[in-house]
Amino acid sequence: MSTSDGLVVLNATSNAHEGYSAMRRVILCAGTGCMANGAMKVFERFREEMDRAGLHVVLELRPEAGDRDVRLSKSGCQGFCQMGPLVSVVPDGILYTKVRAEDVPEIVEQTLVGGQVVDRLLYKDPATRKACRGLEDNPFYARQDRRVLRECGFLDPEDIREYILHGGYSAARKAFLEMSPELICKQISASGLRGRGGGGFPTGRKWDAARVQKAATKFVICNGDEGDPGAFMNRSVMEGNPHSVIEGLMIAARAGSAMAAELGSMQLTEQVDALTVMAINPVQYLVSPRVLAGVISFPLLTAIFDVVGVLGGFAVGVGLMGAPAGSYFNGISRYLSLHDITTGVYKALLFGLVVTWVCCYKGYYAARMATGVSRATTEAVVLSSVLILVWDYFLGSVLL
Repeated sequence: MSTSDGLVVLNATSNAHEGYSAMRRVILCAGTGCMANGAMKVFERFREEMDRAGLHVVLELRPEAGDRDVRLSKSGCQGFCQMGPLVSVVPDGILYTKVRAEDVPEIVEQTLVGGQVVDRLLYKDPATRKACRGLEDNPFYARQDRRVLRECGFLDPEDIREYILHGGYSAARKAFLEMSPELICKQISASGLRGRGGGGFPTGRKWDAARVQKAATKFVICNGDEGDPGAFMNRSVMEGNPHSVIEGLMIAARAGSAMAAELGSMQLTEQVDALTVMAINPVQYLVSPRVLAGVISFPLLTAIFDVVGVLGGFAVGVGLMGAPAGSYFNGISRYLSLHDITTGVYKALLFGLVVTWVCCYKGYYAARMATGVSRATTEAVVLSSVLILVWDYFLGSVLL
């Protein structure tokens, strides 16, 4: 999908909000805890029983909603893992807990067809023994003010249209089409956004430091680590709302992208043609060194960050929390295997090849017009981000 095609989908999906939201919906939590307790068996049983009851099962987002249409979807972790599998019925405002496959026929008959609540599957407040119908009645959720996780547990993480429906990628569109890299960094700094780990480093300062560098190649790295005690659970966002992570990467890349822009500018100013006139192969002279640098630098960066992670964990665990140094290193030797390290190196090797190849290709073949460089830069960032996620999935399936 090209950038312009993506904007058409974004506009069309956003304008159809009213039709999409009118459909009744059954949301099954597919987080790690619920999956371990048989969530997929519950999901398949819902498909069978809803079809048997004459309800039209809708598995993907669409604007038309008939009287018998019910959308069945999965979500990321809802946080209430000890009570899983969890089933939400929207817009009825019902949350069922500890649902088993054998409970599904009753839910379909009583709730989806009859409009009644199955009281025995509602969560009971341990203090008052009162049944909690939905999130607003549940003491676990009532005092939470979710921001980063506000869509987790409701959004289908595998459906990009649903993310767009909730305003997704609108910030990325604004960043690419209406804002300069400098303005992006200023706005991020003004927002007060900072890291969610122990350091809390201001994000705007970090991005601006990368922006002002004159290096030909810059990298956007998504830190998904959650080893620090009490640190934010990045896994919950990446599983429950992965498109928000992709959008953040796109905005960060817009603030500091360089490789595709550099080659595109050279193409626009006919520097590539000048090399050809001088009998110099532009691909060998311009593209090959950058691809080789990416293939070498990505694994080296991975190794550096691995060492920094170990030393950072030592500083926190031993230096700040007083854990014995011997216990720390014994734990590393017990739980960290050579396979874990080589897997990271293999992934970094491929990611370096993918990012540099895509950026060089888009920049080298950028259109020779005013918008050619910006379009090539945008497409390079988006395509390389998507390819990294795709290859990460396949490599994880093969290597783990």
